[in-house]
Amino acid sequence: MALIASISAPSFAGRDDELKNQQQDLGRDLKSATSYLHESSAELISATKALARSRAQLVDARTQLNETRVQLDVAIELDLQAQRELDEAEGRLLVAEEAVADSQQEVFEAREALAAFVVNSYQYGNPSLMSLGVVLDGGSTTDFSERLSLAESVAGAQVSTVDELRAATTLLEIREQQVAEVRNEVAARRAEATENLQRKELLEATALAEANAVISLVQERQAAHARATKAKRADLRHIAELEQERARIELMLQRIALRQSTGNLTIDDQSGWLSVPLADPYITSPFGMRMHPILKVVKLHDGTDFSAACGSPIYAAAPGVVVSEYVDGGYGDRIIISHGNVNGVSLATSYNHLSRFVVSDGQRVKRGQLIALAGTTGYSTGCHLHFMVYENGVAVNPLTWL
Repeated sequence: MALIASISAPSFAGRDDELKNQQQDLGRDLKSATSYLHESSAELISATKALARSRAQLVDARTQLNETRVQLDVAIELDLQAQRELDEAEGRLLVAEEAVADSQQEVFEAREALAAFVVNSYQYGNPSLMSLGVVLDGGSTTDFSERLSLAESVAGAQVSTVDELRAATTLLEIREQQVAEVRNEVAARRAEATENLQRKELLEATALAEANAVISLVQERQAAHARATKAKRADLRHIAELEQERARIELMLQRIALRQSTGNLTIDDQSGWLSVPLADPYITSPFGMRMHPILKVVKLHDGTDFSAACGSPIYAAAPGVVVSEYVDGGYGDRIIISHGNVNGVSLATSYNHLSRFVVSDGQRVKRGQLIALAGTTGYSTGCHLHFMVYENGVAVNPLTWL
């Protein structure tokens, strides 16, 4: 009978010491564990997933913390730079304000001087008449020359005072404009410094919260690791128990084979001689040695796993006698049927993880007869059928007979 191709067992990559590589390895482990699902306990699967999640979260948290710390270092440097620029701008503002004060004093003095000239001018009437009066006032030729020079000097002094006032006023306006510009710069620097300070304080609070989260995640990872380690140890004990039970059954079937010295059935082709023991055969895990992706041990998967819903019917693969029907911690509820000698070997089949027995010990069954219902008893994480074939008590690949 043609069967749907089974899922091949993927290879397992070695674990790196780096946390990210460990996370990636675990991700691959869990993905590849699909075909090993029924070879691991529910506790091991759950604990391994929890450990992978905690490691992934820790990687993300540490990455985020590092990014925040980088941003915080930048903010601290910007804060120092902003403070330096603010101090420089305030220094320039102080110098500019002192220059304005000097210019204001110069303007004041120039105005006072001009006011004095104005007062003197009004005492003599029109300033031009004042100068003329000085010149025309009686006296000797020498007095006239001296007074003419004096008039020219007074007129020159008036012009000079006005020019000084004009220059002082212009300089004051320039310096006041400079002060306004520097004040605007100081205000902008202060705003930038305040904004960056607020950002720095926020980053400091964020970094503290993220650091606390990392500490919490480290503790969670340690707890998850302890739980996963405990689950691994328990599963390794289960595997040891399964191997012991397999050895016990093999010895029992070998003894049965010794008693079956007659009644040998000879067939041309053993392939297809056994019927598939369920209505919808879909292989989820094949027979063979493989590295367990989580336990990291090489173990024999001593049968073929078929997908089977809980309670679905399980049928006898060939006519025979029920030689054992019992409950086992690893295989769960199981039935073993001896089919006699076929092509010189004592042939037997085993049906495992059942939920209900329909036949009993010593009962003779026919090919295709209902013998049990599928389940998830024993060392199992979900309903399925673990089907085994024995030749002279030794477990072999069921597909060589199906």
